[in-house]
Amino acid sequence: MKRLASKYPEDAYEMVLNNKLDLSQFLALVLYDDNYFDRICEKLSSYHNFGRMVPLINNFTIPRAEYDGKNGLVKLEYKAFYKFYEGDTDEEEVKDYYTNVNFTIDTNSNELVFWFPLFS
Repeated sequence: MKRLASKYPEDAYEMVLNNKLDLSQFLALVLYDDNYFDRICEKLSSYHNFGRMVPLINNFTIPRAEYDGKNGLVKLEYKAFYKFYEGDTDEEEVKDYYTNVNFTIDTNSNELVFWFPLFS
């Protein structure tokens, strides 16, 4: 598992508990933060690096999020753009993927901890 820990705004989780903020929106606050967005795209890209194909993942969406008070799961959906380098021609291919990422919420340190699988 690849671990990524990130801080969240103190009042954001309270808003989730009080039904003023959707869980997906709460996770987006962290996942789309400038400090973490590129790192997440890099982690997702690393799943799909197959020798002669160089994938580029530059965005993702959050179609589903679940949290039971102790453990959570967020589904990330994204497109991987592949370039094939074969002789004089460059070919491109786009594939749709999704990856489920486990997370926990540490309310003592106001930190979200994401556990990315080593493969998709």
